[in-house]
Amino acid sequence: MSSLGHQLTTSVLVVGSGASGLRAAIEVAEAGVAVVVVTQRAREDARAGAA
Repeated sequence: MSSLGHQLTTSVLVVGSGASGLRAAIEVAEAGVAVVVVTQRAREDARAGAA
C-alpha cells in the first residue's frame, strides 16, 4: 500500500460505505457537519459510488 500524500480535515470519519455507513454520513452531512467516508472497495465496485 502506498501513501498518496494527501491530508484531509473533517469532523466525522465514517469507516465503511455499506448501508449503515452511508446513512450515518448522510445524517451528519445534512446536519451541516463535515464528513468523510472511507472504504476498502475500489470505486468501480462500490454499491453507491455516487453517494
